[in-house]
Amino acid sequence: MSDSENPYKAPRSNLSRDDPDFEVEFGELPNFRQRAGARIIDTVAYYAVALFAGISAGIILVIMESSGATDPGWVDRFDESGTADFLIGTIASVSFHAICEGYSGASPGKLLLGLRVVNWDGGKVSWYGAFVRSFAFLVDSLFFGAVAYTSMKDSPTQQRYGDKWGNTRVVFAKDLPEASQAAGPVLLGAALSSAVVGLLMVATYVLQAI
Repeated sequence: MSDSENPYKAPRSNLSRDDPDFEVEFGELPNFRQRAGARIIDTVAYYAVALFAGISAGIILVIMESSGATDPGWVDRFDESGTADFLIGTIASVSFHAICEGYSGASPGKLLLGLRVVNWDGGKVSWYGAFVRSFAFLVDSLFFGAVAYTSMKDSPTQQRYGDKWGNTRVVFAKDLPEASQAAGPVLLGAALSSAVVGLLMVATYVLQAI
């Protein structure tokens, strides 16, 4: 596909990609507060998915108990799985954000605040980059985001550590081609992410309790 056919390509400088000073030219970049705001919205969306998954798992377990498919006392078994819940929650949270961004370059919060994740060269973010930056948020979020803030403050391209490790950056959607600004792919990606993560959580909750 040529550069003119790729809707994710951003304007480039006159430098060669091999030049150490090569950098895609974007305008103003999202700051820490804007990106933190998007993450807060995403956290609310994620917990909505988690709540729905928990209610669904509870309904399934009640039905299983009434039909004799599982023994009574599943609530106690569920309450005793603290470590497993933490691991499941971590995997689910990372997956929720990575699937959203890997599919469309944006999560619900980034859509609402007009942000997009792209590869460092301005192209569509890779699945690898999406998962790396999402997993690395566990580091960036330490000390109430101070780690990410410090990294972004010292980066001319406003990259937190997850962006540096995943070779990604966050830009304003308005600076990308029109096709990259569409809300449809973002909403579809959010629906896909919610379905995958929701099913994962329901399955693990039920397996823990039976």
